[in-house]
Amino acid sequence: MESKVEIYTWSRCPFCIRAKALLENKGIDYQEYCIDGDQEAKAKMSQRANGRTSVPQIFINGQ
Repeated sequence: MESKVEIYTWSRCPFCIRAKALLENKGIDYQEYCIDGDQEAKAKMSQRANGRTSVPQIFINGQ
């Protein structure tokens, strides 16, 4: 079974860029949510991440 990978990012975040590169190098498909200026997406990420607001936040199979 293939895992569902989701990543919340900021476009200029060097850690986000590296995390995405690692996923790509490993051949892992992922869904990216870029939260630049999107308060609704940022709030959703924070809720999913138990209040954390740092990026990247990566969820595998919803966790």
